[in-house]
Amino acid sequence: MSFLTSFDNTRIFYLYKKGKKPFTLVFLHGIGMNWTEWKKEILYFQKLGFSTLALDLRGHGKSDIPQDFESYSIEFFYKDLECILKKERIEKFSLIGHSFGGAIAIVCCMKKEKMPQSVILVESGSTYPYKHNKLLNLSPYLTHLLRFISTNKITKKHFKDFDLSKKGITLDINFIRNLLQVTPIITIIKALDNVEKYIFKNQLKINATLKNLDIPLLVIAGKKDHIFPLKYSRKLVSLNPHAQLKIIENADHFVTVKMPKELCQIMLDFLTSTS
Repeated sequence: MSFLTSFDNTRIFYLYKKGKKPFTLVFLHGIGMNWTEWKKEILYFQKLGFSTLALDLRGHGKSDIPQDFESYSIEFFYKDLECILKKERIEKFSLIGHSFGGAIAIVCCMKKEKMPQSVILVESGSTYPYKHNKLLNLSPYLTHLLRFISTNKITKKHFKDFDLSKKGITLDINFIRNLLQVTPIITIIKALDNVEKYIFKNQLKINATLKNLDIPLLVIAGKKDHIFPLKYSRKLVSLNPHAQLKIIENADHFVTVKMPKELCQIMLDFLTSTS
């Protein structure tokens, strides 16, 4: 377990374990989660001899929680990862990103400064999947409420003790409350609004990057995923004729936690066939 003081003095928590194989699997978690989202997958691949790297993205887990909007730029998340790769002298690696973590992996490929040998995107996509007033496909009312809370001095860090279980939004509240048990609301709102802004400005560059990507690319989608629906995975794969798409029939957006065995087998088959 280590901490890195990143380029803007934000402290980033990460775990790096060298295996018999020098090739490193880099795990990037989704919004509102932390490195433990990948815990079972990491243990699985460590037993097979892979080196592994996992981090708590800024604003998540044990990493620092910046307060200003600019600190949640998708490029800042990428720079944190780049700093860790340089510190640990990791040259050969595969990026494995879930949801928001997939967006960071794509930015890494756009920058071309530290190119991976392969990329695995789990329940992620090349376009922003939410309307501005429906974050995470939540209702406009709840989205507005979350943005208000994120900017209020009293409530902007955590509101896990709030009772918000009202009729009509119970399912949405349960979902977002689970995220907020471990992640400050300021992180979720500002990170999502930043990635929306970035994709809007760079959609053509993103498409071109994926179209011209000459490294193995695997896209894994959950058929029952309502947070990042299957159509976005299909759209991403359509940009690259060499990309592989694997659909897990009974998976929702939390396939990393709920179906690790199925996920690990798909990833291992891909890594074995492309190494």
